[in-house]
Amino acid sequence: MKRIWLWFGIIVICFGITGCGGGNRQARDMIKTESYDGAGSHGADTVRLSGSDLHVSVRFGINGYVRFNRYMAVSAEIANEGNDFSGWIQVVFPLNGENSMYQKEFTIKSQQAKKVVMYLPACMNQNQMLFSVNDSKGESICSKELSASMVYGTDTEFIGILSDKQAQMGYLDGADSQVFYLKKGNFTTDYKALDIFDVIVISDKDIRDFSSQKIKAIVAWVKRGGTLVLADSGQEWELKPFKKKLMSWNVQEKQKIKTSFGLRMSDIGIIQKRVIEGIEAEKAEKVKKFLEENLSRTIYDNWRYEIADIQENSYCLEKSGEIFTYLLEKYSEETIKEKLSLSATEEEKVKALAYIRIPFIEKKLSLLSVRESETLISSEEKGALMQKVQKGLGNVIIAGCSLALKKDTWDVLGSEILEQVEKNLSEQKKRQLQTEKEQSSGKGNYIYQQGLLITNTDNLPNLKLYAVILIVYVIVVGPVLFLVFRKKDKSTMLWGVIPAAAVLFSVFIYLIGTSTRIQRPYVNYLSHMHLEDDEQAVLSTWFRLVSNQNRNYEMVLDGNYDIEPFHGEQEYYMEGDTETNLSKQEYQYGIEYGNTQTKISLENLSAFEGKNFKDQEVVNCKGDIKAEIISDDMMLRGKVTNEFSYDLEDCFLYDNGTVYYIGSVKSGETVSLEKLDSKQIYLQSEYNYDYDELMMKLFGTNCWNSGKEDADSVLRRRSVLAEGYLEEELTADSCFFGFAARESNPGNQFMDKIPFDQYGEMGISKDIDIKYTSNGMEVLPDISKYAVSYDNNVIDGKMIMDTNQQRIQVSYKLPKGYQWKGLAYNQSNNAEFSYYSNGYMSSAIFSGIVTLVDPAVGQEIEILESGIEMNMELKPEWFSEDGVLTLYYYLDKSVDYELQLPNIMAYVTKK
Repeated sequence: MKRIWLWFGIIVICFGITGCGGGNRQARDMIKTESYDGAGSHGADTVRLSGSDLHVSVRFGINGYVRFNRYMAVSAEIANEGNDFSGWIQVVFPLNGENSMYQKEFTIKSQQAKKVVMYLPACMNQNQMLFSVNDSKGESICSKELSASMVYGTDTEFIGILSDKQAQMGYLDGADSQVFYLKKGNFTTDYKALDIFDVIVISDKDIRDFSSQKIKAIVAWVKRGGTLVLADSGQEWELKPFKKKLMSWNVQEKQKIKTSFGLRMSDIGIIQKRVIEGIEAEKAEKVKKFLEENLSRTIYDNWRYEIADIQENSYCLEKSGEIFTYLLEKYSEETIKEKLSLSATEEEKVKALAYIRIPFIEKKLSLLSVRESETLISSEEKGALMQKVQKGLGNVIIAGCSLALKKDTWDVLGSEILEQVEKNLSEQKKRQLQTEKEQSSGKGNYIYQQGLLITNTDNLPNLKLYAVILIVYVIVVGPVLFLVFRKKDKSTMLWGVIPAAAVLFSVFIYLIGTSTRIQRPYVNYLSHMHLEDDEQAVLSTWFRLVSNQNRNYEMVLDGNYDIEPFHGEQEYYMEGDTETNLSKQEYQYGIEYGNTQTKISLENLSAFEGKNFKDQEVVNCKGDIKAEIISDDMMLRGKVTNEFSYDLEDCFLYDNGTVYYIGSVKSGETVSLEKLDSKQIYLQSEYNYDYDELMMKLFGTNCWNSGKEDADSVLRRRSVLAEGYLEEELTADSCFFGFAARESNPGNQFMDKIPFDQYGEMGISKDIDIKYTSNGMEVLPDISKYAVSYDNNVIDGKMIMDTNQQRIQVSYKLPKGYQWKGLAYNQSNNAEFSYYSNGYMSSAIFSGIVTLVDPAVGQEIEILESGIEMNMELKPEWFSEDGVLTLYYYLDKSVDYELQLPNIMAYVTKK
């Protein structure tokens, strides 16, 4: 028995020395709160809690809405009837099977009231959260589990409107958009308050009293992907606060005009189509409401996502389906068919189109010359009425007149303005809406998550050395000591020698371990800095905190950072999908947002277990990339200059799918593209549109192919940053991408704040403008950008959504001042060329033929066949009177790949 306890003691000592085991945050009993009827689950009504001498009113979301994976406001109005109080408001979310915590510190004096607001990433499962007010010791004063009414699985655009003429702005509430009327109080000094919106419109509103901090928050929201629409109602109230902060302009003249917002009689067909689509959208909403009111809760919940999408796919309403069968218990078959009808009847169409005309309305107009803008709507006589400039990841749309319209012009003029707003939504928001609708976070996020697992630290446990020491220990303590002491006839001494040897070897392993394992938490990171033209940049950083021991620890950063959890496979969760426990304030990690500090707390983690986070900031560039480039006959010419104080490595140019590898560009160096070897140029068709394969060509490795572990960790991280950017974050057709050389000490404005060892890479990108020419003519690389008429239930202008269609009709119209000369189709940016040569493809392709109507022969003629190069001149008679070119795409559906329209280039000249 003594021997057993002796060995047990040795084992305990060994485990104690190596640091195994850890503590958990203790659960605290919840204090019961006032009864709650659930109305606040929509965030519109106030939830009231009481504890000690505090009374708390909680609201969250905006107008009853919370959007998944967007920031949500959690507002607590606190009244203190007791002594001075210091503590935190805290929110715990369930996320991917574990709890995350967010908290904000506050102090409140006796007999006073205070409002505390946090903006949190709404990415919890089960739509649940635990709200509590804690004292300075962390003890809960009052708490309650709340339910959020989450909006997810939709690509509906949320449009916030700030205007004194709200009643005249209702046309922006369309089939694919939802309007929220805002007050000045909705605008705060934190851009995250606006994150729920895709578009914000400011018209007929004096905002000159907005503080500089509020304007700065709106600018930050735009740079992160928002689309801001500013309409000058006559006094420049809406524009002046943003001058030189978002764009620069000159007022050429002010006058009253009659305008139809650029519409002409030739557009009447497009307008009629929009009106019919509007009728069918209204019918779809009535069907959704009918189903919500008449289906059982179980059936409705089972089909809620399909019901939300019935305009695009109505298979859930089929006669043989569960929904139709259930409704037969209440209604006749004829009544159900009528109630579930989604198509406009001929009578409804005739009635709606009977009064369609193009009205002219009188407006006060400011003719604005906006620097580096693109004209969206113009008047033949007066020039640009609506213009767009890109800022950061977002867009700014500037209108020279009020956007308030009388209701009788909504169907025509209103639909045209809404069409322009929706069409010019930033690429960042379009991608975000798409991934939100598909209920995923996109491939790029998954790649970043995998990239954070790449490590090159040499301070991980040396398991091979530990194994050798253990074998030596077993041999020494076993046969060697036994034989030595037996030979000297001193076997009884083994009872003292063996424990001493165990302690000695434990100490030996501990001493070796301190030099072969990490001594403190470390960080793996991936940073991407996207440069803007105003000496600012959007710096995105994905980082993974890894602990060295089984104990809780914190990372404190000086400053207020927008850090949030980062999950590469962050899917949506329906209620009941994942079992969570919010009855305890137990969590695995927490984020505390403060005015001067941001703190990350990691709880209940094992040694070498890590957690992923993301931060995004607008920073000063402290350098730039200058690119003077043209494309002549599909070959880039020009030069690139590195104006940073540090060297750049593994640089490349991306141009409509073609990649030009430049290599290293030293600080202050200018590199000429004419010197590039043909082996440094990669066409999309050569890498099968497969970015993993492209990374292998560029770097000799990628995220999944480790090669020589330590030697390739730098290149593997670079491949992750490049692939993630090209897959998910590309904001223009052409860009520069390179990597900061660490030997040049580039600095990282976020990572420099982190006090732990760091292992990672920083990528740098910038959108570049390229002028395309061929045979003396200007070239438009892809005519899909100029599609003005198509069936949006079949395609989105490019991607084919309904492959059951045999024939797809699309009409194209060039920007004002250009005229068509010819078309070209080749392998430079069409994946089907690769497919027809090797049968393998990792991206969408076009398979089929393209035709147009030739009046000379009175029928369609074939102009293009997939996978065969084409270069042709266009004849004037192939266009409509207003310069519209209509093409017909016939699909070959025998190809087992996702289909899209081909990338067709256009030769154009200026009139």
